[in-house]
Amino acid sequence: MYATVWVNSKEVMTMVDTRATNNFVSRYVADQLGFVLINNSTSLNVVNLDGIPIHDLAVSELKVGTLQKELNFMVVPFDDFNLVLGIEFLGLAKVFIVPHFKKILIRDEKKPCFVHGV
Repeated sequence: MYATVWVNSKEVMTMVDTRATNNFVSRYVADQLGFVLINNSTSLNVVNLDGIPIHDLAVSELKVGTLQKELNFMVVPFDDFNLVLGIEFLGLAKVFIVPHFKKILIRDEKKPCFVHGV
């Protein structure tokens, strides 16, 4: 499912992926959003592919609905998605995805909310 989020106070469309192990961002979007990058030289193993290099790591402010938290991102060479929120985000925000209503429920104890999906 896709949703609009704010990263470093800039609006961005993201894919919320329940199968992604981490949060990922393309190098282009990381530069556009002003991420402070931390050098990294590891790789990510993907099914049916050789290891994909992780260029850098970044920590950034993320706002989704009423939730506002710092989140870790891996900067990877993407050609189809610019920003992917994975298991780390889903656990932190206590997310419940409701695909038939195209909504994402953020079950934060203080400020729960629904976010419209696409």
